[in-house]
Amino acid sequence: MPPDSAEAAQVLNRILEPVPGMHPVDREELTAGLEVATDPRIERYWQLTATINGWPPFPSHMPGDLWLLAALRAHR
Repeated sequence: MPPDSAEAAQVLNRILEPVPGMHPVDREELTAGLEVATDPRIERYWQLTATINGWPPFPSHMPGDLWLLAALRAHR
């Protein structure tokens, strides 16, 4: 679904629903963190680190992170 859709807003709210006993998620803080974490160089670094260390390859989280970042921006 497009991150700027009404359905995406519902999914976003569900993802960010407060968990009893934990602090609620600060959307601005999460957005700022995702802006840093979605730099493709970071993912490449971890891929190379895994190769050097003989670790198995890991699936990319980038598509989901980019969707979440776009949804956060669209539904401020």
